[in-house]
Formats: sequence, C-alpha cells, structure tokens
Amino acid sequence: MKPYFLSLCVIAFLSCTQPSDSFRPGDLVNDYYESLNEGDVAKTLKLVSDTLINIQGPDTAIYTSGSYRKWLAWDRSFKPSYKIVSSEKIDDNTILLTIEKQDVRIQFLNEEPTVYREKYYFKNGKLDRIVSQEYLVFNDSIWITKRGLLTSFIEENHPELSGFIFDQTAAGAQKYLDAIKYYEQKTK
Repeated sequence: MKPYFLSLCVIAFLSCTQPSDSFRPGDLVNDYYESLNEGDVAKTLKLVSDTLINIQGPDTAIYTSGSYRKWLAWDRSFKPSYKIVSSEKIDDNTILLTIEKQDVRIQFLNEEPTVYREKYYFKNGKLDRIVSQEYLVFNDSIWITKRGLLTSFIEENHPELSGFIFDQTAAGAQKYLDAIKYYEQKTK
C-alpha cells in the first residue's frame, strides 16, 4: 500500500508543477488589456503576480497589489484606451506586444496616441514582468516642451497643484487634469 500511496503523491506533485496546457500568454494579455480598458481593477489584479515588475530603460518600478491598485486609479483617471497592435510569442512564458495608448494626458503632451513595444513575462500563469523595448510613436520634443509649459504655468498661476507631474495617485491625476484644464482655458 505504501508504494501505491507514494506513486499517487509523486503523480499529484508532478501534475501541480507541470505548466498548464490551458495557459496561453496571448489570451492573458488580451484579458489584461480588456480589463484596463474596462477599468476593472479586480480583474486586472487577478491577472498579475503579487509583485509586478515594470522596467522602462534605467527605471524599474516594483508594484505590490496595493501600489499597483493606486497606479491603476491614477491611469484610469485619464480615461485611457489601449489597443494591441501586434503580438509575437517569444516562448511559452514571453510575448512581445506593440501597444497603442491614448488618453487625456497623452493627447495633451504628445498630440497623438503613443505606440510602443514591450516584452511581457509570465510566471505561474500570471503577468510577472513588463520590459519596455522601444517607442514607435512618441513626440519627445513636443512632450518635453508642453510638459515644461504646463508645469511653469501651474507654478506661476496655481501653486496649489504643484507636484502633480510626479504624483501617481488618483489625487495626483485629478491635479494633473485640473492643470491641463486651467492651462487650456488660459491659452484659448
């Protein structure tokens, strides 16, 4: 009886450690972006690891579910729209996506949607790491100029909104939206 029990334990262990045939990175990223477009934070958080790593050039952000929830609230405030332009499977746990993103902040600073490539890495059937590869559409000179004009205008005319540019919380997003609104009212 002991060898039979031991065999069952080994089979159970192996079935738990084998990758699931039902896991498809393409389906997960489609669900992820669908949840972002719908503003479904609970669904988004179910799709990502307890610690999500986002690497953009020299900058690395490590999100817990709590800090990612705050970032999602910030992002959602700008009414984003994400579109997967292309998808390429690298291996069973890595996919390369080209994404188009539009929102109020991007429209103001970039004057058109941004388009970028990122690698998505998965671990245990969840999104674990996002690594920026390159921007295909990003108007750097326009972005920097408009951001400078906006922050200077706010410092001079609405100092109560100072710091909005770095505050990635829902309250910071509201200040950012107010800053854009005041700036656009002044320049019309």
